[in-house]
Amino acid sequence: MTKGLKALVAWPLAVLLVVGLPGAGLAEDRRTAPCRLNVMTFNAEFLWDGVEPEEGSADFAWKGSQTEAEDHMRLVADVIKRSNPDIVNLVEVENLQALTTFNDKFLAGRGYRPYFVQGKDTSTGQDVVLLTRIDPDGNAIARDDRKGRAGNVLKSVSKNYFAKLTADNVKIAFIGLHFLARPDDESRRLDREAQADAIRNLGKELHAQGFRVIVFGDFNDYDGDAGSRDHIDSTPITNVLRIVREL
Repeated sequence: MTKGLKALVAWPLAVLLVVGLPGAGLAEDRRTAPCRLNVMTFNAEFLWDGVEPEEGSADFAWKGSQTEAEDHMRLVADVIKRSNPDIVNLVEVENLQALTTFNDKFLAGRGYRPYFVQGKDTSTGQDVVLLTRIDPDGNAIARDDRKGRAGNVLKSVSKNYFAKLTADNVKIAFIGLHFLARPDDESRRLDREAQADAIRNLGKELHAQGFRVIVFGDFNDYDGDAGSRDHIDSTPITNVLRIVREL
């Protein structure tokens, strides 16, 4: 995995859209281009604020240094500014304090509001978070702790959230996630497929409620479908992306 932000994608990421039904009602909308919705997902690679106490036990170059941590934030913000998305899913964020600092200092005036739900990865301390110009229904997001199944394995997703919002009279549900790492590790295959099953089931429920569903984040896997291989023809050992697509 490439360190820093010289590579925009460390592992292949996927954005999946499943068509649902239009709805009614509008939240506060701060988009710069009405009737267009630009969506982005990005692994920010330890977006920490360098302020004690720092979460998790993982080590990285800017840990414990507020100056270096904010230098890293600035690089992440530059990537977001270039794409100018209306909705941003960020992976590997420390906490709400770090997310608020990031938004207030480096994305000020761009119309984003930060939304955070505490995950359960106490080892790395990483969370998945949302920055959006369209406020979620009730100004709230939530996590889903259900367990999916693969073979005889039951597994939940420690880092996830879902948010419901309305854009241009269309009801959309976003599921942000970060799956287990090491896509070539056979010992994690069923765990990771069980995580995909959990997200698939959540997505089906949201779709049944009348939402179009977008699943985005770091799947930590390769895409095995024809025409979707990467430049070195990586082949998955799991069915993770295929399971999620079965929405």
